[in-house]
Amino acid sequence: MTTKTKKEEWNRHDRNFKRLFHQSAKKFIQLFYPNFYKDLDISGEWLTVSENPEDAATIFNNEAIDQFLDKAFLVNTLNGQSLVLHFEFQSTVGQGDFDKRVLHYNDRLSAIYKEREVISFGICFWEYPTSKAKSVERKSDFQKYWGLQTAKKVFDYEKIHLETIQWNDSKYYKEDEPNPVLIAFWGLMKHNKGTECIEIARKAYTGLAKIKKELDNAEIKVVLKFIGDYLERHLTKDQSNELKTWLSNLQKNKEKEEDIVALLDLIANEKVIEHEQKRIREEVISLFGKKGLDSISPLLDNIDDLKKLDDVYKTMVKTESFESTKRVLEK
Repeated sequence: MTTKTKKEEWNRHDRNFKRLFHQSAKKFIQLFYPNFYKDLDISGEWLTVSENPEDAATIFNNEAIDQFLDKAFLVNTLNGQSLVLHFEFQSTVGQGDFDKRVLHYNDRLSAIYKEREVISFGICFWEYPTSKAKSVERKSDFQKYWGLQTAKKVFDYEKIHLETIQWNDSKYYKEDEPNPVLIAFWGLMKHNKGTECIEIARKAYTGLAKIKKELDNAEIKVVLKFIGDYLERHLTKDQSNELKTWLSNLQKNKEKEEDIVALLDLIANEKVIEHEQKRIREEVISLFGKKGLDSISPLLDNIDDLKKLDDVYKTMVKTESFESTKRVLEK
């Protein structure tokens, strides 16, 4: 894999995980740390640190590692204790010392939110060595609640590697109550990449269809992205064709398979949107280069209106102006 390809792959992981946790951090905690989840106030949205108007994004810049923190949320417990839940994602060993990076952001968050306990989680996958991370320990679901911030001589955090967890482990997999985060993670968890992929893909689509009405479209879309990027990529050509035939047969039976038909309609619409987003990205690179793409991509990811995407493309081609294009995206 070339350096450019690796960078593109890393950017995709980064974008996917940040979007998943933006939508479903609560469901991640519910899945892996159920006792801790019961302690938390889950009413309303958790405020992400990056969306807190009092914060300056630059304060989290880690010059030594040249990265920003991945995700952090301001959360309260049911008994009124204030916490920061901090998540870092790691796919390779070549991005600096992961433990040091987590400690850096834990320190920064602790300095800013002095009244809050900071609990850090590392979620590892892909090329990151399984020997450097464990399966879920649950830390007694969270040692009420860490209590290490006052004496930083010792730093500990919860670090898991998805590939150390069997995809259908009964601790997490409940067929009658599918968890969207688990479905998203299946392609990154331990499974037989030859024979089991087609079975997992079917369960992913039927499971997501079952809970579709409980989720908003943004949450569904990011899970579908994980299914495509991390599960379906393992399918052979024959398996891929088999999956398409299976989905097509379900779609024909609209009355019996109402939920999955609605999901497949959403997928079809999403493919059209992705095609338009790709067309815009290619034009952005052509006109404004890589820096322009880095600035515009996050805005583009959040647009699922085809008319607006068409307006963006027409404005960009007509004006060849970065600022005009960005203004249309920000409307």
